[in-house]
Amino acid sequence: MEEKSNNTNNDNNNERVAIVTGSSKGIGKAIATEFANAGYSVVINARDEAELKQAI
Repeated sequence: MEEKSNNTNNDNNNERVAIVTGSSKGIGKAIATEFANAGYSVVINARDEAELKQAI
């Protein structure tokens, strides 16, 4: 019988992701931009949808 492992060793496990709250303006936006420039996938959020759309 073949034993199964819970480890998933695929290329996606090495992806770097940053979650930055309050990232539609100010310091949060600057931090999110720096992470993006460093090659991270960045998750951003804002209380105002219009500000969020401007941030991207």
